[in-house]
Amino acid sequence: MEIKGGKAVIYLNPALNSEEMLAELTRLFGLDELDFVRVKNDGSRHYRAYAP
Repeated sequence: MEIKGGKAVIYLNPALNSEEMLAELTRLFGLDELDFVRVKNDGSRHYRAYAP
């Protein structure tokens, strides 16, 4: 995740990208106070995840 100038970019494995996940990340990291939050799907090896 990058946070800069009131904006956040969340790099997330596409398998985990859902409204529920975004809501949880926003809550956990206090992102609701930012001007802009963007999610970038990233399926690279670094962001691999195994989801049911």
